[in-house]
Amino acid sequence: MHAEIGLGLTARRAGDLDTAERYLRRMLEWHRRAGFDPGTALLLAELGFAAEQRGAGSLALALHTEGLAVARRVGDPRGIALALEGLAGARSCLGDLAAAAVLLAEGNAARASVGAPLPSAERFDVDRIGRRLSAVTSR
Repeated sequence: MHAEIGLGLTARRAGDLDTAERYLRRMLEWHRRAGFDPGTALLLAELGFAAEQRGAGSLALALHTEGLAVARRVGDPRGIALALEGLAGARSCLGDLAAAAVLLAEGNAARASVGAPLPSAERFDVDRIGRRLSAVTSR
């Protein structure tokens, strides 16, 4: 299970979205059957980021919104932060840059509130979304 999640995460970061989604969807189904909500929140976030990378902003928004609800239900501050960051990506994909900037800041604040800043090795999406916001606002 952990190996497949890792393969999905790696494939997504490498841009192989088809492979990533195949692994991530299979693991999402497993987590839902097992009722393991922290894993469900992570997988919804990863699938949401993949949708955003494909330019499917509405699907990304739906996946991250569901992930946020799951993370809040289990009280997972890092999961909440991840979902907020994902929502920032979805909003930026949909052209709502002001909301995206606020959500990215909220994600950072959520991490800071529990002393869990995002390690540099895990900044792929936050940095990517931040670059998108900077590129659009600097025009």
